[in-house]
This record gives sequence, structure tokens and C-alpha cells, in this order.
Amino acid sequence: MADPRAELRREQVRILLVAVPVLVTTYFLLGKLGSVTDAKLIALVALLPLAAVLVALGIPLVRERRLVLGGGFLWFFVVYCVFFSVAAGARVLEGKRTVVTGFEDETPSNVLGLNRLGDWHYAVAPRTPGANDLLVVTLPSFEGRTAEVARGTELRLMRMAIEQHAKGIAFDYDLSTPSVLDRAFCSTVRQADSASVPVVLGYVLELKNGIPAKRPPAPGIAECATNDRLGTLAGVREADGYVRMVPTSHDRNEELRSFSYLIAKILARGRMLPDVGLAQFVAPEGGVATLVGMPNDTTARAMDHRFVIVGSHRDKDVHKTPYGELPGVMIHAYAANALRADRVVRRLDVQWVLPAILVLCYVLVLLQSYGGLKPLLIGAVLISVAVVVSAAFAMRMRLVWIDVSYPLIAIGGLTAVLSGGARFKWARVWVAKELVPAADTAAPNAPSTTLTPARFDVFLSHNSADKPTVIELATKLKERKLMVWLDVWELVPGRPWQQALEEVIATAGSAAVLVGKDGIGPWEEPEMRACLDECVHRQMPVIPVLLPGASATPRLPLFLRQFTWVDLRGGLDQARVDRLEWGITGIKPR
Repeated sequence: MADPRAELRREQVRILLVAVPVLVTTYFLLGKLGSVTDAKLIALVALLPLAAVLVALGIPLVRERRLVLGGGFLWFFVVYCVFFSVAAGARVLEGKRTVVTGFEDETPSNVLGLNRLGDWHYAVAPRTPGANDLLVVTLPSFEGRTAEVARGTELRLMRMAIEQHAKGIAFDYDLSTPSVLDRAFCSTVRQADSASVPVVLGYVLELKNGIPAKRPPAPGIAECATNDRLGTLAGVREADGYVRMVPTSHDRNEELRSFSYLIAKILARGRMLPDVGLAQFVAPEGGVATLVGMPNDTTARAMDHRFVIVGSHRDKDVHKTPYGELPGVMIHAYAANALRADRVVRRLDVQWVLPAILVLCYVLVLLQSYGGLKPLLIGAVLISVAVVVSAAFAMRMRLVWIDVSYPLIAIGGLTAVLSGGARFKWARVWVAKELVPAADTAAPNAPSTTLTPARFDVFLSHNSADKPTVIELATKLKERKLMVWLDVWELVPGRPWQQALEEVIATAGSAAVLVGKDGIGPWEEPEMRACLDECVHRQMPVIPVLLPGASATPRLPLFLRQFTWVDLRGGLDQARVDRLEWGITGIKPR
């Protein structure tokens, strides 16, 4: 006799033997995909045929009600895991990140720009240490004013920084416009250097043939605007319009560092900075001190032993961030503080999403196979909570960003699919109770009072010679709240019994073909054939049952041998009847 547990174990091993090699290959392909420029486009192209395969595999499973471990479900499971792993590897939900030449540039939106789905991470992320040695000075815009006004303001601020012994000063301005004060500007920069007040200057990127390139500073300040003090003001705006990160260099060229990186390098005083390409910053505890407008003799004292970052407060230079709307100069301050404290967010390698999705989905399959609907749903909820809690813990303790969107969507989708498979097994129990509510209270030998066929959990096909044992078995099943059709209980005197048999076989949730010491009876054989026909057409379970007294080597009809039988030859004890109930309901009794 086939052991269902052994069969389940074989199916589990089959899934692993097929899934692991396929998914390991996908793992390495995802690693290669990360270095491809058009990785997202390639992934989207790959997802379309994968989705088509999923549908092609899933439709027969739904139609034939085989959404359970085994058979065609194996390949459905493998393709399902690969599909979500590829989607996660290319981060298709995030849309495209655009490097903008200046923070005030517009970035085209993207319908896949669902980056805000992950912004809950910021609620649990620890803030960076307080930026007490940073000061942001925001001035009115210089738009529409001469270059001399702008350069003169910058000169005065540098002199204030020198007088107040500032740690340094940085200008978040484009310095490409020439001015008659350029020579004086460079002279003041050299004075600041002599006074140990380093000066950081910014430049913007301009598009040349569609490629961002450095816009050179005005010729008059070229001698003091060297690469070691000149940083790009470019930023990164994501598809949803939010700024969450700044580059640490232009085109990953260490000689062309970003504005924020150069400020952080001065504040770090020789410590190594994280070179992460894109620095996803975290806000400092308590924010950053700010002066609005040109400082006077009194307010300039705020520069004392602080690094001063100067920029303009323009409507076009205010940006959405996870911390609210911030001017570009404040974003640079946040980024510089996070870099110098090495408190930038690091994202977990997307390749690790692959084994995670495989393991989580495999656990769901086991829950559905062994436990049914309730354990599956409870397990899915607990697994989802565990995924989110793990991501929150990683963010809180290590500033590691784990994108939970893909695992959660994969868990939800597979739970819906598997719960459909579990419901196919549960439906027989619940529908029967709804259609025949009074059957549990009826006397075992009470005749039916209606010609309408009832929906029963199980039809007992048996040899009349085994009637006493069959009645005993039917009573035990009745005590388990199962709707049992037994001829002596249900056939109405004076009514055509053949029609009643046809009706119950066509509507019963399952059939048990009972075989005793005399084998299959003369009328039991056509009943069995009709039950097998229902099995083919509507997947009604047909359960061969060996009664006490049956032969040690029973001779079963050829088609009936294909089904796992229930052996009651040792008696109608609880464990053996439990197996029969499992076959009837599809739910293993506890």
C-alpha cells in the first residue's frame, strides 16, 4: 500500500532537486545582470515569457484542481520563484533612477516608480549623530543679479569664516559665470587655506551629446578651483520624484568627487569614507543649524568652529525627501554628515532575495501539503510578519535596507494559489453541512423525507455480506460529523433505489469502496464503475477500504488499484478510521 507521507516526502525532494539547480543558475545570472546598463529593460523582457509560462502551467492546475504538491505543480513552483527573483534582481518596482545635472532639474516620472513602498524603513532607521559642527546658510537667489553681486557675497562669507575660525566653508553655486572679482575671490581662497579654513566649491554637469559632462568654472577662478576642492552638485532623483541619495563621485571617478563627499572628507579628518557610489543618507539627530539671509556681526558667531555650507533657497531647489521637503543645500549637509559618520544605508544584495523567496515559498507548500488551509494562512501571516520584522531589525541595528516588497508579493500570490488548492479539499466538508444542516441530528436509520438528493461527504459502496461491519464504520464516521450515505439509512421505501444511487454518486464529495472477506459484491461493481467515472470527470476521491476479514492479498479491480487504500483489516480503531477521514475530507485529523 502506498504511504501518503512517503509520497509527500518524495515530492518535496523532487522540488528541491529541480528547483535548486535552476535557482542557483538564476542567482549567478542576476549577479551578471547588475553590471548591465539596461538591466531593467532586459529583466522586463525576460519577465514577459516567464509570466506566460506561469499562466500556461497554472490554468491546467486550476482547472484540474491539482494546486497541491506533486505533478505539474513542480514546474509551476520553480517558474514562480524564478519570476519573482528576476523582478527583485532588476528592482522593476522602483522605476529608473536619473542622475540630474542639478537638484533643480526635472526628472521624468515612471509608472513603476513605487519607491515609496520602502520608505517605512526610515521610520525605524537610527538617526546619524548630531551635526553640531555643521551650519547651513541660505541666501536669497542670485537669479537676475550680476555675477559681481554673487562673487562679492561669497568673498564676504569667506572672510567671516576666517574671522570666526570656521572648520571650512562650501559654496553650493555654479561658478562658471566670469566676474571682475574672480581674482580677489581666488586670493581669499588662498587666505582661507593659510588660516586652515578649507574651501569647497561646486560645479554643475551639462549634457553634451546626451552625456553629463563637467561645466568648467570661470577662467578667472580656474587656478583656485582645483579638483581637490571642486565637487559636482549633481543629485539623483528617483522615478517617484524623491531624492534619497547623492553620488559620491561623477561617473565613479575618484578624481571627480561630489560636493557632499568633499565636505565629509574634511570633517572626517583623515578617516576613510564609505565609497558606495550612491550614498543613501539618513537625517542627523536634531537636524542641522541654519542661518537664513546674510549673517551680520552677531549671527556670524554661529560659524565658530563649524563647517559652513552656503546655498540659495529657491522654489525650484526644494525637493521631496523621506524627511519632508528640503532645499538642495540641506540635502548636501545631510549627505555629508552621513558620509563622515559612515551612517549611509547599505542595500542587501538583490541576489539574496532569490534563496529567500525559494525557502519561504517552499515552507508555504509544506504547510499546505501537510496541514491544509488554516495552517497555510496562519503560516503565511507569520512568515510575512517575520520578513518585515527582520528587515526592520536589520535597518535599525545595521542600517541595512532589505526590500521586502518582492518576498511579500511572492508570499501573498503563492498563498492565494495554494489556498485555492486547500479549499478544493475543504469544500466537500463545508458545502455538505450547509446543504444538509439537519442530517447530524437525524436517527441513523431514519428514512429521507425528500426526493431532492442531499450532498454527502462520502458514499459507502459495499457488499451486502459485510453489512454489520459497514454500519459500524458508518456510525463511527457519523460521530465525526461527516455526512455519510448508507443505503439502509437513506433509501426511501417504495422509491426507485437505482435513481437514488445515481443521484448520490453524482453529488457526493467522495466514495469509499469497501472490500470485505467476500470481495466486491455484484451491485458494488457498477457502483464502483460509476464512482470512477465521477473521479475522472470531477476529481471525486475514490478510496478503496479493506474491511476486517478481507484477504491478505486482496484482488482489486485494475482501475481501483491505482488509488491509495485504507487498511481496516486490523480493526476499526481511531488511527485507522483517521486515515479514512483524511481521504474523505482531504484534511488530516489532529
